[in-house]
Amino acid sequence: LSIRRQRQMCIETGVTVGGPADKAGIDAGDVILSIDGEEVFSGGELIEIIGTHNVGDRVTLLVARQGGSKQEEISVVLGELDTSGISFSN
Repeated sequence: LSIRRQRQMCIETGVTVGGPADKAGIDAGDVILSIDGEEVFSGGELIEIIGTHNVGDRVTLLVARQGGSKQEEISVVLGELDTSGISFSN
């Protein structure tokens, strides 16, 4: 028996203008599938994985776009956490 967790996290409202995600080209509606090859299934997991890195670290995100029909790898340099322009759905 194989049980697969479903992804329940997406960037809903957008990102901080001028922030690392914006500079990397992450858009509202994008779903982050993995960070440096580690799968992400929730906003909590995203925060936990990013928390193992330092400001200034470069990570590679695998992002699903256009309702999941397109996947793209995006390299981003992590900045200070600013949650004012981002929201997560779980």
